[in-house]
Amino acid sequence: MKRDLWIPALVCLFLAVPALAGDIELTPTLGYRFGGDFEHLALNGTPADLSLDDGEEYGLIVTLPVSSCVDVEFRWTHQGTDLSPSLENAMGPTEVSSDSYLGGVVVFFPVENKAVKPFLNVELGTTQYDVNNGFSGDAGFTYAVGGGSKFYFGEHFGVRVQGSYLSGNIPGGKDVFCNADVCYTGTSRNSVGQFELTTGFVFKF
Repeated sequence: MKRDLWIPALVCLFLAVPALAGDIELTPTLGYRFGGDFEHLALNGTPADLSLDDGEEYGLIVTLPVSSCVDVEFRWTHQGTDLSPSLENAMGPTEVSSDSYLGGVVVFFPVENKAVKPFLNVELGTTQYDVNNGFSGDAGFTYAVGGGSKFYFGEHFGVRVQGSYLSGNIPGGKDVFCNADVCYTGTSRNSVGQFELTTGFVFKF
């Protein structure tokens, strides 16, 4: 992105008024999430990482316009995938579902075509990890940074495409995934980094 586009975008961000200035948008999304590892776990004192497989995701974005170049958003996403332990024959959860609840700010870059709205966004929130095999899950702080564009085909309909990096963070020094017999302990903070690509239809009300 050219530098002369960053300056007006940042000006819009700081001049945005807190009152809502436009219509609410709902965007159901579908996407694909790549990778992710719990790299700082121990099983009975032995390092025992858990790796997330790539997999599909779905979710919903609620968008509240603040100004012509800034939106506030609330996003929920769900992914169900498999877990692979680093220790051979180690007992542990084999499936995980993650639900992320995020709130963030979207900053649009000015372009001549009003039907196209490229953007950058930053989100903060939490992710709940639920696992199988009788193991209890855990939740942790999550942040996401990304960018993409909206393409409008009228006043009330459009398409959104976006790429993001998400980092789900679980504190160390605590039991993370446990059942009655086996417990994976966090030896230090786990930052579960994942990349995602999503798209969805935008409905403006």
